Amino acid sequence: MLYLSQKDIEVIGESVLWDYGKRSTFRNRFPFDISVFARDYLKLVIHHRKLSDHGKLLGLTTYKDILLELEFNAGNEVIIVPEDTILIEKNLMGFDNRRRERFTVAHECAHQVLARIDERENGSSFRKEFETGRTYSCRELKTVEDWSEWQANSLGAALLMPQSEVTSDMNAGFAPFRPTQYGNRLNTFDYQRIKALSDRYGVSLSAMTVRIKELGFMQFKPESEYNDPSIIEVG
Repeated sequence: MLYLSQKDIEVIGESVLWDYGKRSTFRNRFPFDISVFARDYLKLVIHHRKLSDHGKLLGLTTYKDILLELEFNAGNEVIIVPEDTILIEKNLMGFDNRRRERFTVAHECAHQVLARIDERENGSSFRKEFETGRTYSCRELKTVEDWSEWQANSLGAALLMPQSEVTSDMNAGFAPFRPTQYGNRLNTFDYQRIKALSDRYGVSLSAMTVRIKELGFMQFKPESEYNDPSIIEVG
């Protein structure tokens, strides 16, 4: 398993997008079409289907043809899932969940990218870890290691909101100041600009806010200094 720093992940994200740009018509157009990237660059197939009850599982990806056991309240179901597939919860297909779906696809793409880098650097195929004919649970496919999930979240964000693009937008929209979070609140000025960025990149406001923090653009002050009449909480 790879153990990467945030800096490593940023480099991987920019490198992957640069390589993808050489092979496609993608030229820094946003919102980034992550589904086309998955299909054309990573050669993955995306299927939407019911994966769990109550949204307990939103997505997963496979590295080999497997039998997958899905857990439902009414009883478990075993399905055949081909190699290099991304399964996405079908309830995310609606317009209201579009941004959440995009981030879920990006997260699963990130797992694939990192697994292939690991394979290339360590010289052993991760696909061989899966036994033919064995049935796998979702828990076995969705790694329980927090570090792996953190890396996939971070790389997924780097694909949807590349460091170079966000840096350019932040310098253009906020310089010489930085957005400020007061406790859990943003003032109206910062909220409107961050909301505009979330629309540009096709992500949720919370994902955009986390990305801005991740890249070091957010400054923090105590809530007692908040003097905007609006109450805009970002969590």
